[in-house]
Amino acid sequence: VKAAQSGKPLSSSVDYGASKRLAEESLEAVCAASSMELVIVRPALVYDTGAPGHLAWLRRWVDLHLPAPPRGGARSMVSRPDLVALLCALLAPAAAPQRMTLTDGEAYTTRRLHAAFCRSRARFPRLPSPPEALWRAACDTVDWLRRHPAGSSWQRLTGSELHAQGGLAEVGFRPCFTFERLLGLT
Repeated sequence: VKAAQSGKPLSSSVDYGASKRLAEESLEAVCAASSMELVIVRPALVYDTGAPGHLAWLRRWVDLHLPAPPRGGARSMVSRPDLVALLCALLAPAAAPQRMTLTDGEAYTTRRLHAAFCRSRARFPRLPSPPEALWRAACDTVDWLRRHPAGSSWQRLTGSELHAQGGLAEVGFRPCFTFERLLGLT
């Protein structure tokens, strides 16, 4: 981070959180020297019906009728339509907090997302979920094959990353969607 502040290029060792913080601080400095207003929106993991990454992997898992993932972990998320609606609401002149954290207020486990995809696609597991020990062994094998640190696959599968909403009430915004509602389940 110090290298970036001095004008030197960022190294690959700078983590994502530090680079975001550096970008926010840089924007604050620019705005402080001008009449420009700055509002920082920090969305949780953004989802939509065709989202890539973990959700695409989970859709394929459901389509193959594979067992439900292990219990544990939860993540904050927000729908793309809610993110777009908030950004549009911020275009209207109004006093907005300097920083906002956007989530839909729910805690999503991988198992909950799997169950929602099963219901929305009418595809259900053909076998019960294996015991946790088998899941851990499978994750350790994946880590070893990919040369990832031991436990990293298990952490991605069952770890938690929850965020509290912040600054939404000040602008009168309330998310409309949950993951299940976006899939048409509620």
